[in-house]
Amino acid sequence: MQLAKIDPDGLFLGTEEVDTLPSPLPADRIPLPDGHDLNDLVAKGISPRWDREAVQWRLVAPLTDEQQVEQPHALRAIYLAFCAIRDGGQELPQETLDWLAWYAKSTDAQG
Repeated sequence: MQLAKIDPDGLFLGTEEVDTLPSPLPADRIPLPDGHDLNDLVAKGISPRWDREAVQWRLVAPLTDEQQVEQPHALRAIYLAFCAIRDGGQELPQETLDWLAWYAKSTDAQG
């Protein structure tokens, strides 16, 4: 018998083989039917997520190229926020200033 391993948000992490179903079943394990295709879906870039309330898998498709461009880039947003704070005269810790200098030279800051 196979069990799905999930993270606290229900994201599928893989499977494990067991001889008998554990009792009680750990909260991070979901029994899988024979012939399930979760590993095949992951190989195609789809992220299965266990919906505890609906007691079923939700399939999260990968973002299209267009959607990826529309997504905010967190590090760049943080970089720009720190720059605005620094440029506004607010004193920042040296570690933050060092990171800003490093990030400014990275390819991520070039967009």
